[in-house]
Amino acid sequence: MLLRICITCDRYGNRTPSSGERLAQMVAHGVALRHELDVSILRVACLNGCKNACQVMLTGRDPVRIGNLRPEDASFLVDIAAVYWSGGDVIDIMSVRSSSPLS
Repeated sequence: MLLRICITCDRYGNRTPSSGERLAQMVAHGVALRHELDVSILRVACLNGCKNACQVMLTGRDPVRIGNLRPEDASFLVDIAAVYWSGGDVIDIMSVRSSSPLS
């Protein structure tokens, strides 16, 4: 499974690293702790969702794109990746969250 994370959100601000890069770092750490997951993380320059910063895309089956994430959502994203990797329905786990970031 491949998890693409846009790292260019906040690119016009003065934040270094960007929110996307911080999200990628935290997700990489979370995935490393979940030894059962076979997830590769790819940092990308753009997922064409700038109005909904911190875009990610899960691929390996039908692609799933999620936006409006923050670095604090890293553990939530790792949980979503685990459901996706296992063949589960990602929409089910996202419906548990009151304000779904699905875009």
